[in-house]
Amino acid sequence: MTRDVDAPPNRSFDPARFATIVKHEARAVVASMRAHQRWSGRSSASSALNAYGLYGASDAYDEDGVEDALLDAFVALRTARPPERTQDADAGTRARGRDRASASDASEQSEERDAEEDDAMTPLRYLEPFLDVIRSVETGGMITAQALSAILKILKSEVATRDAPGGPGVIMHAIADAVTLCRFEATSVDDDDAVLSQIMYVLAACVRCDCGYALSDDDLCDVFQACYRIGHQSGKETPLLRELSKQTLSEIVYHVSRRTGEIAAKAKATTGEKGPRLTSPRQAIVIPATPPAVVRGDAGVDSPHATGPGMDVTAHEHTDVAKGPYGLPALIEIFRFATSLIAPDTHGRGSEDANSLFGLKLVTIMIDANAEYFRANHALLNLVLDDLSRALCGVVTSCSPHVLAASTSLITIIYSEFREELKLHLEVFVRMVLLPLCSSRNGVEEETQRVALEALVDLCKNDNFATDLYMYYDCELTKPNVFEEVTSVLAQASYPGDATLAPVHLLSLEGLLSIVQAVSNRSPAATTRPTFEFANTVVMDPWSLSDGSDTTGPSRFEARARTKYFKRRLLSAAEHFNRSYKKGLAFMQEIKLLADPLEPAAVARFLKFAPALDKEVVGDYLGEPAAFIITVLDEYTKLFDFRDVTLDRALRSFLSGFKLPGEAQKISRILECFAARYYEANPDSVADADSAYVLSYSIIMLNTDQHNAQVKNKMTLEQFIRNNRGTNGGNDWPAEVLVNIFDSIVTDEIKLDDGGAMSLTPSRWAELSRDVGAGQGKLPPTPNLAEAALYDGELFGIVWGSTTAAIAAVFEHTADDKVLQSSLGGFLSVANIAAAHGMSEVLDQLVATLCKFSNESLAKDAMSPSGERLRPLVVFGEDIKACAATRTIFGIAHKYGDTLRQGWCNILDTVLRMTKVGLVPEDIFVSGSDFTHRSEMQTMRVREIAAAKRNQGSSLLRSFSAMISGDDGRDSPLPPPSEAEQSIEELATACATACRVKELFADTKFLELESLTHLMRALIWAAGDPGLVAATADDEDAALFCLDAMFMVTLRNCDRIRAVLPILLSYLRAVLQASESPSPACEIVIFDLIRMCAKLIPTDEDVADDLLDALPVLFTLKPAVADAFFGRIVAEIDSLISNGADKIKTRQSWDTVCKLLMASARHAEAAETGFAGLTRIMREAAKVNAANVRSCLEAASAFVDSEQGGDERSVAALQLLSDANMAMCAWATSASVTDEAKAEIIAGAWGDLVRELGRISFEDTRAMVRDDAILTLQRVLLGAESLDAGGDLWLTTFDAVLLTMLQELTETVRKTRAKDGGAAENTARIAVSCVSKTLLQYGSKMRNEDAAAFASVLLAILDATSLLRKHAKTEELVDAIPEAIKNVLLVLCASEIVPRDDPLWGKMWGKASAIDSELTPDALGLLKETEESPP
Repeated sequence: MTRDVDAPPNRSFDPARFATIVKHEARAVVASMRAHQRWSGRSSASSALNAYGLYGASDAYDEDGVEDALLDAFVALRTARPPERTQDADAGTRARGRDRASASDASEQSEERDAEEDDAMTPLRYLEPFLDVIRSVETGGMITAQALSAILKILKSEVATRDAPGGPGVIMHAIADAVTLCRFEATSVDDDDAVLSQIMYVLAACVRCDCGYALSDDDLCDVFQACYRIGHQSGKETPLLRELSKQTLSEIVYHVSRRTGEIAAKAKATTGEKGPRLTSPRQAIVIPATPPAVVRGDAGVDSPHATGPGMDVTAHEHTDVAKGPYGLPALIEIFRFATSLIAPDTHGRGSEDANSLFGLKLVTIMIDANAEYFRANHALLNLVLDDLSRALCGVVTSCSPHVLAASTSLITIIYSEFREELKLHLEVFVRMVLLPLCSSRNGVEEETQRVALEALVDLCKNDNFATDLYMYYDCELTKPNVFEEVTSVLAQASYPGDATLAPVHLLSLEGLLSIVQAVSNRSPAATTRPTFEFANTVVMDPWSLSDGSDTTGPSRFEARARTKYFKRRLLSAAEHFNRSYKKGLAFMQEIKLLADPLEPAAVARFLKFAPALDKEVVGDYLGEPAAFIITVLDEYTKLFDFRDVTLDRALRSFLSGFKLPGEAQKISRILECFAARYYEANPDSVADADSAYVLSYSIIMLNTDQHNAQVKNKMTLEQFIRNNRGTNGGNDWPAEVLVNIFDSIVTDEIKLDDGGAMSLTPSRWAELSRDVGAGQGKLPPTPNLAEAALYDGELFGIVWGSTTAAIAAVFEHTADDKVLQSSLGGFLSVANIAAAHGMSEVLDQLVATLCKFSNESLAKDAMSPSGERLRPLVVFGEDIKACAATRTIFGIAHKYGDTLRQGWCNILDTVLRMTKVGLVPEDIFVSGSDFTHRSEMQTMRVREIAAAKRNQGSSLLRSFSAMISGDDGRDSPLPPPSEAEQSIEELATACATACRVKELFADTKFLELESLTHLMRALIWAAGDPGLVAATADDEDAALFCLDAMFMVTLRNCDRIRAVLPILLSYLRAVLQASESPSPACEIVIFDLIRMCAKLIPTDEDVADDLLDALPVLFTLKPAVADAFFGRIVAEIDSLISNGADKIKTRQSWDTVCKLLMASARHAEAAETGFAGLTRIMREAAKVNAANVRSCLEAASAFVDSEQGGDERSVAALQLLSDANMAMCAWATSASVTDEAKAEIIAGAWGDLVRELGRISFEDTRAMVRDDAILTLQRVLLGAESLDAGGDLWLTTFDAVLLTMLQELTETVRKTRAKDGGAAENTARIAVSCVSKTLLQYGSKMRNEDAAAFASVLLAILDATSLLRKHAKTEELVDAIPEAIKNVLLVLCASEIVPRDDPLWGKMWGKASAIDSELTPDALGLLKETEESPP
């Protein structure tokens, strides 16, 4: 396991072990030296003795003092004492585990003691012989390599520890300094590469070892520079050496990066969180554009490429001074170096792409695990936002796909780790870098487009990316609609059209699906989107709107929604302005965004900040000479802050918002305003406004001269300076000013921003950096889930259309299972979002798209290779896409049915097609018990359909040729399926089963009401034109299926019957009205409607009235249809009465039921059942009530009139009327009945009964019925005493009923011949008896109520009976009339209802005597009784 670099040393310094290892390595180096011819003649004995000074000065015996010194230093190590551990070193050992700062302090103290004790043998002095060999130019490659190997072993063996005498800083500095200054004789390329490789190993070990932290900033920079130069700037480096260099640098960066947290914390503690930007003390790693002299030559010291006599791997100077441990300066310099490798044209020799990739790798290593420290440290953060971001934007313009992939990958990391700092950068990364490369319209190579799309997709996979784009760009007035641009590019790139599906299409679709999936993940947090009214009725300034940045949650959402609303209005205004600025400004006034009259400052803000303005039109407008426009131009320039900005940069900024017009006068006016504003902001920079104007004009001319291809002779710097002499208030401009302006214009053209990466010129980037410094680059924290969900509705509204179309296109073109599953997942995500946000139109469109795939397969007429027509189920079962789409359709309908509206039509179309081919049974909605009630007509029809499905293979909708020929395809039998076909058909059937079609309609009780009503209307649509229900077999099949479905849905939603039933009835009525003859459709309409009433009414009285209100639709039946079905209709009504009569409460409902029963009175088959139903109501007094009595009386009267069932049924019907009278009298005497209710009964139902009985008594041609009617009337009248009605009722009854009855019967008797008059006269006799008895019972009430009216009634009765007797032909009637009148007169006189002194007395007896001469007071003894009576 690798030990962390920040961990304390594992062991303390061991002098003996240190000395042993060093001496062992010294022997190896000495052996290598002696193998060289320069040291081969040296005596080891003399050298050894000389080491003790026994032979005098060494130069007396050496030919080469340097060589002897190198060798003698090693020989001296043999007898050297091990380094001594100091007390401080022991204390350092005991304090192991302290932080690195403490170790550094101890190291510095140790170094001070070393300076005081030069004679002490320290670890550094043990290492000096090796370091001298490494630095020596006289040593060969093999000797140098051996010395390097020794140092490498010492470093890796960890014998030089943190508590070593002298301190680790001194040791590490000495090693780094010596190795980076390594010099040796060049021999062969291979040998030299081996030495150079060894150098890099040692340098890497210096950084990796336990004491590597003690390297100073300079040391670390020298190490890094040396490793880079060896592999990249030597001139003839081999590929292997180059790769080793990269690997070594990567390891160094990796180990340095692991200390980033400690370094950043230390820098924060010492320099403050936002300290000044630090650089390397000697700029060691800034690589010049032109590489230095090549460091390695061919074999021998005479190589022209060698530096001096040998090789030198670096160019820095040797120093013995060791500084403190490295920190932030080194980290910054290494990061800058890595960043410099990324951008093109800044490297040394070698492949630019390879160097870019290497730089990207190093930067990624540094950022990957240390982003939090980069965010916390201002200096490091600036490196990311400035150097790195600029390099990334620059490299993508002309790089290979490999570099682009690495660059864009780093961009995604930057967004992920530094999101809150990237408001301005993110726009650059997306709009100027990625989007132009993602679009094939820009002539981008396919591989480059693919790489860019991969990066964009990676960004889209971040759950907050789309929300960030929409919130902070699309919902800000001055920002472009970046999210809309992203979705537009992805949509265009994802749609294959007629082309073959390519990886680019799938990548683009993946990006869209990532956005959709992120929104879908937030769907559980979605709430009802609040509605706002932002329309302004007064003039307002949109630029003064708050963007809600100081709030969060719903408040920020409202502010952003308001901004988006006005941004849309501004975009519309911009369109008008681009066509005609006059119309554009007028439109702004119309929508209350500009005042009337116009205000110059408001117009200027519109020109400066409004999105999508045509910059050429803006320039033309600002150049106009009108006084108002000149004022607008002045206000426009005031919107720029030119303080402390050079003139050329100010001019660039000013011209970024519009295109200079072509006319010189317009240009002059514009530049005059600019110059005045610049001089106002920078009075110390220019002499006056005129000077600024002249130089600005000169800059414009220089820009045109340098960047116009038609200008062949370009202006030189000298010419530019000469042209501007004396133009600064009569003086010359400072030379450096003109030089900087010239260089700036030559290298960076002033041009309009085209939004691409090429427009990221240094000046543009400087403006961006300035805005970042002004605090405009901050993104607010990521909104929480609830707030993000608020934006999803609008966000999804932008992306759903293109996403759905792209998914459908890919789904159609792909054959890959994984892509199919991804597409289906995308469909479901779209459905989930649409349902969560109540976006019905989205879900409807999605369902329509999916249904297209299913319906095409269900309607396909495929042929086998042998030419035979394939079975429909085989065609469907083999189509994997169709089966998958069908499952998805019904899955969406089951889960999100509440949101469906018009989509139900598409679903029903698919269901009908599935029904046609046999995947869905025709009788799926009809239970077994319901099916037994259907007629033979309907049963046969179902059997025919089933048989046709077994034998035919056509689709639901006939083909065009079949329509022309009139052949519906039912007579086209197919052979039995093979085993393979059966297996496929089983798959198709399993798919249909998984769709759970019946459950879909059964579960409609859980649908929201609006969706339910749309479903019902969709069923009506699918059922077809009511007038063409039976036009073709297909039409009839569809109509029958939909009718069954309608009734099932209605039954399942009985609690919402008031909403569903009217929709159902509208279609049922249309079907019945259009049906001229019986049909299965009519049968379903009639009997399912009644059966629905019979099923629901007994269980829920709340729906009874609503259901019965539907039955009058049966009154629209045509005669032929009614005759065919009326017997069964009445039977169903009888069943309804039997089970649910007590649930029927309203008069209207009873009227409907009774009218249907009444209609059966004249129907031969229905009369008996209808009368039984009526009897069931009227025989039980409890069932006869105020709500139904009048309807029942009417129905019973119909049965009395009807001849069906003979006189006996009519008489029975009269008995029902009598029973009804008893019920009414019982109500009237009930204590709970009010006087008003009682009066209503008498005037209403009871009056109807009396009048109806009176009518029957003279209208009916059957004597038995007439007689019974009069007897019933008599019972009714005489039994009405309990009603306690006033005399006015009886006066009316006599006048309207009884007298009419007598008159009509008299006329009948008159017209009847003598031999046929017996029955009529018998009826008249009964009628006379009825009238007389009624008059006797209620005469007193009538007289008391109105004497005159009573007299009139009495005299009319006498006249009527007199006339009747006159026409009577039978003795029975002739005798009965006087007898009846006699009884009446006697009672009237005896009761003094008609007193003698009443004028009526004489009139009465006068008319009585006209009837019969015996009817006089004398004859009846009334005068005698009067005389005998005392006065």
